[in-house]
Amino acid sequence: MSKRKENSSAIGGIGNFTRNAVESFEENIVNKKDYLEQVRDHKEGYSHK
Repeated sequence: MSKRKENSSAIGGIGNFTRNAVESFEENIVNKKDYLEQVRDHKEGYSHK
């Protein structure tokens, strides 16, 4: 495999890793927001779902 092809493959792998990390981070933020809303609602004694 040529050096250029190796570098391209490595960069592609980094891009996939980064995309997956960002998607996971965004999902965790949404889940945390949902959780915090549930805790708030429970604390206030109601649920608005």
